[in-house]
Amino acid sequence: GNLVTKAELLSRMRTHIEAVVGRYKSDVYCWDVVNEAISNSNSVNEIYRPIDTLHQIAGEDYVEMAFRYARAADSKAKLYYNDYRFSNPVKRQKIIDMLARLLAKGTPIDGVGLQSHYIPGEITEAYLQETIDKISNLGLKVQITELDVSVYDYRTPGNPDLKPEDSLYTAARETIQTNMYDMLFKVYRRNRHVITGVTFWGAADSRNNF
Repeated sequence: GNLVTKAELLSRMRTHIEAVVGRYKSDVYCWDVVNEAISNSNSVNEIYRPIDTLHQIAGEDYVEMAFRYARAADSKAKLYYNDYRFSNPVKRQKIIDMLARLLAKGTPIDGVGLQSHYIPGEITEAYLQETIDKISNLGLKVQITELDVSVYDYRTPGNPDLKPEDSLYTAARETIQTNMYDMLFKVYRRNRHVITGVTFWGAADSRNNF
C-alpha cells in the first residue's frame, strides 16, 4: 500500500517500455508515450493532474524518462505526447511550457497528439491555427488523434432548462456539425506539412450526448 521509490518506479517504467516497444518494434511507427498528464485546472500553479501518482513519486522526470526509454527501445519510431482540451488556453499553455522544458533538456519528443472531441463552436479557425503554430514552433509534428464533433452540447446534460427537442437530431444541427468539420479540415489541409495523421473517434450513436 505504500508508494515505491523514484528509482523503483523508473526501473519498472523502463522494463515495461522496453517490453512493449521492443515487442512491436518492427510493426509500430509511432507511440503515444505519455498520455493526459496535464491538469485541467485553470490554475497555472497546478500543472500535473493531482491523481497522477507517477508525478507524485518522480516529478516531471517520469515524462522525460518515458521518452528516453522509448527512444532507447526503438531509435526509429516517432514519439508523441498526447492530451485533450487544447481548446482551453490555460491548459494549452501548460502543455506547451512542459514540452519546451523537456525539449530544452534534449528529451526525444517528435510530436504532439491533439485529442479533438469538440462540441459545435468550441474552437475557431484562428485558435486552432494558433495551437498548431505553437506546437510546430517547438519543432514538433502534430497528429489529430481522437477527432469527433458532437451535434449536441454535452456540457449541459441534466440542465433543467433543456427541452425534449434539444436531444433531437435536426437539419440545423447537421449543418452546424458539417460546417465545423469543413473548418477543421480546411486547417488540417493547410498544415499538411506539420500534421502527420488524422484519426477519427466516437463513431457511435449509443449515447445521445456525444
